[in-house]
Amino acid sequence: MKETTDMHPNTVLEAMLALGAHPTKRRNLNLIHQVCEERHKLGSRDFTLRSIGEFVEARGGLKVKALWNETSEDYRKLIEAWEAFAGDPPSSRRVEKPNPADALLRTISDPATRIIVEKLVRDNKALRAEVNILKSQTTLTIDRRPIAATKTAQETTDSGVTVEVHTGPSLSVLEREALEHAVSKTFWDDEGWVEEKHGRIVRSAGPNGLSRTIFKPGFVTAIRRILDAKK
Repeated sequence: MKETTDMHPNTVLEAMLALGAHPTKRRNLNLIHQVCEERHKLGSRDFTLRSIGEFVEARGGLKVKALWNETSEDYRKLIEAWEAFAGDPPSSRRVEKPNPADALLRTISDPATRIIVEKLVRDNKALRAEVNILKSQTTLTIDRRPIAATKTAQETTDSGVTVEVHTGPSLSVLEREALEHAVSKTFWDDEGWVEEKHGRIVRSAGPNGLSRTIFKPGFVTAIRRILDAKK
């Protein structure tokens, strides 16, 4: 069963304006409201988008065809409010498929709350669309080249995203030889050092049976890791 309402469209307009609309949108809302109010006073029940839009466009408002745009939903809602108030069921918008969000909005009797919830639903829908676009178009590329090389190759294609994995500075031949010597068994034997658990280097126990720590745990494992990464 189609419904009408005794709620004056002024309430709907005030709720929309309270959301802080852009000056151009505020002007169009007020103009549509004025045209609808005049038609209602004349006893007209023709509140179709075309009939209202022609009068609005003639007064310098938005174009008639713009009323069917997705961004003009608030304009259509205001016209529907006048149509329902005049006694005719809303017919200015066709709904092709049942929408759960629309069903929820129809259960909200307070017009101001309904406008706010409707805006949240639209924003959520827009964000979901943006996420889906990003999911379908974004390509993640892991670039493991040295920093010097990535400075000259920052661009990617097909809306891709390049993630640079910094591998650290490269070692010179002299630096590599020095590190290899530091963890060589020959060097440790000459110095009387022994490797214990977790990469800790100690001097062999002396006459008193005690050993002395040369390098803390993690030293040898860290050096070996660096050498392996730079091969």
